[in-house]
Amino acid sequence: MITQDMTPPTRRRFLQTSAAATLAAALPRTFAATSAPSDRPHVGPFYFPQWHVDPHNEKLFHKGWTEWESVRRAKPVFAGHRQPKVPAWGYEDEASPRVMQKKIAVAADHAIDFFIFNWYWDMRPGEGPFLQRCLEKGYLKASNNARVKFCCMWANHREVDRKTFDAATDHVIDAYLSQPSHYQIDGRPFFSIYEIDTLIKGLNGVEATRAALEDFRARASRRANKELHLNVIDHQPRHQKDPAAFVKQLGFDSVTSYVWIHMVPVKFPTMEYDELKGEYLKYADRAAGMYGVPYYPNVSMGWDPTPRMAAGQPHDNRGYPNMGVVINNTPQRFRQALVEVKERAMKLPRGQRIVTINSWNEWTEGSYLEPDTASGMKYLEAIRDVMG
Repeated sequence: MITQDMTPPTRRRFLQTSAAATLAAALPRTFAATSAPSDRPHVGPFYFPQWHVDPHNEKLFHKGWTEWESVRRAKPVFAGHRQPKVPAWGYEDEASPRVMQKKIAVAADHAIDFFIFNWYWDMRPGEGPFLQRCLEKGYLKASNNARVKFCCMWANHREVDRKTFDAATDHVIDAYLSQPSHYQIDGRPFFSIYEIDTLIKGLNGVEATRAALEDFRARASRRANKELHLNVIDHQPRHQKDPAAFVKQLGFDSVTSYVWIHMVPVKFPTMEYDELKGEYLKYADRAAGMYGVPYYPNVSMGWDPTPRMAAGQPHDNRGYPNMGVVINNTPQRFRQALVEVKERAMKLPRGQRIVTINSWNEWTEGSYLEPDTASGMKYLEAIRDVMG
């Protein structure tokens, strides 16, 4: 996830302005676009699209830059720290339909139902979308994208005014909502917002934000003949005095989490995965009745943002990405987390049984399902075994 004002100077400028196994072939599979989960949860990992060349990044860094550079140059920062992580598939260009076809095939074969693409518009005012080529040139042009659906989470790290909000959501309506592979709940396309407080500040208040969201719904209905399912990420709403009233006032249909450390501060220098899981599950049990709408529980694979630290910087807890690292997040412990979260998801009504995962490919935050040279496909196999 791209965040703001928490990285070293080499990353801050960007943020403020902004081995491989033989794989099964992608076989056709029937998947009802408007059906919702019933006998098992649907599984949706967040997808971070920073692994292709983007013109804005080339202006900020150099020609051909992608965040694979940070993955390659990562160094251990404490004894026993496993860095760098090496992708088993190599340092691929996700804007290629061929590359996305492979990812889709593997995800579908391991009980993943949809990707939630982190979607960016507002990192540079007036410049429109960026990092969108993975979705628009890679995923949407992949011949097998019916096997794993898609939707978007607006990673809105900057404030936007109403004009910019309307332009961004017009793009969502026109480019995505009528795609046959768009993920839907009860026939309603799913769209999520990451920072609701930031949206409210830019739009000048809760009432103005509610009006903007209602207009977004109306435009979607009028132009795409779709009624939206609006979701909000919980790391800001949970701090409200009355989270349920807040969510109701803004008209959201559901809530989910992006990553466990939003609810449980990670200890420095390291924190055991099982300890983090235990504290998150306490929150998930409260969240089930906190928001007045369905809360979709989350599983995080791990946490290690140290690849984003400045070269040579000591690991001293001075703030993201120089912070604590989650350890012993083995495939076996991840599998047990899936079991416990699935139990909670199955308590939701039919049509709302959903589990989100951090993350398909947050390589520079140490939370990824894609195979590496150490664990191979074991995290994906855990999802298949528990959910499939």
